[in-house]
Amino acid sequence: MSYDIAVVVPPVSEVDSEAWCELDSVIDQPGPIPESLMSFYKDLMVQYPDIDHLPPDKVERSIWSIGSILENFGISAGLLNISSPCVNEALPQIIELSKKHGLILFDMSSERISRLSGKSDFSLTVEHYPDLHEPSIEYIHEMVDKLTPDGGPGFLVLSKGDRDYVQTAGGNGMLGLEWREYSESDYQHWAAGLHGQPNKNEVFVPTSGGGLRVKENEVLSTEDVKKMLAAFLENRGRPREFAWRDKTADFRRD
Repeated sequence: MSYDIAVVVPPVSEVDSEAWCELDSVIDQPGPIPESLMSFYKDLMVQYPDIDHLPPDKVERSIWSIGSILENFGISAGLLNISSPCVNEALPQIIELSKKHGLILFDMSSERISRLSGKSDFSLTVEHYPDLHEPSIEYIHEMVDKLTPDGGPGFLVLSKGDRDYVQTAGGNGMLGLEWREYSESDYQHWAAGLHGQPNKNEVFVPTSGGGLRVKENEVLSTEDVKKMLAAFLENRGRPREFAWRDKTADFRRD
């Protein structure tokens, strides 16, 4: 089995759906290989030599599923075919190399894009999708738009490191959101809401296969959620335009 990725010379669209369409138009473009792609290729071969450059007794150890890698490079993009058992070992190194040389990496097997603008401390978990490291805000917003209780994806978690996170669930313009921050070994946990709205009664927000109960003022729109996720990604803290109910004690009782 082959795990397929492409490295692409920027610019490409910041909107993932548009970027994938652009990839189709550049991936087979013939022409002289630009310096950025050639430098990437040379560094890549130091770490993971082409099958064609290996002695017969080392071919089985190669990470590549095919040889003659440079034949799949063109004027705007290079295709790489990794042997599936080697993906966990090699992919993080290849992503780092692509950034070093100013290239954008399209993970064609998991449908993820590693951009130069991605936030290295952050990761994104979306129901039914592979986890994504270094998500762009455009991709995060695209995933928020996909949230739906009708079969999912029904939830999304944006994490910083292995502790702080923001999570949202629901869909179709009716979502709840919670925000957790750690300080040394302690943490605080809040539910997001709207100022000036009733907050006495609970409302049921349906999610994929279930639901959550929130206060009346904690039913949020898609745009509300996008604003808070952007603030978290940009390390701006909880936006003051929203109300924040401290739920920390609820978790400590558990």
